[in-house]
Amino acid sequence: MSERTPAPGLVVERASRASQPVASPVAFTRPILANHEADALVAYGAAGERSAEQLLTDVARVAAVLPAGDPEGTDEREILCVAGDRYHFAVALLAAWQRGHRVALPPNAQPELLRQLSDDPAISLVIHDTDEMSGLDLRPLLDERV
Repeated sequence: MSERTPAPGLVVERASRASQPVASPVAFTRPILANHEADALVAYGAAGERSAEQLLTDVARVAAVLPAGDPEGTDEREILCVAGDRYHFAVALLAAWQRGHRVALPPNAQPELLRQLSDDPAISLVIHDTDEMSGLDLRPLLDERV
């Protein structure tokens, strides 16, 4: 097998020995953002800029309130992630995966479809950032920085 190379046109910067990668509070099999410095900008939007450290901290905060996934893989149920805010969505998805859950992603955000999906017995929990749904609301868990 050949060594992996980045896609054409993709700029890859290697961290210098002086820089320290983020020590993840989340133990992914392959640490997410391992090559990013703690203060590296990884997300931005209406709520402001987010560093690698902030993302990992928020993922850990949400993962801490999720039930553990099924280590044997016999539970076929999924967590439904519904978030209008892209940062909230990323945090929810990473936290659910961190806890070992399967994740369902709705094909659209039509209220009737979301109600049907959330009532499905195959869905164990809904993680959301809206007033229209029940389940785990991300908004109180995430420290909104502006």
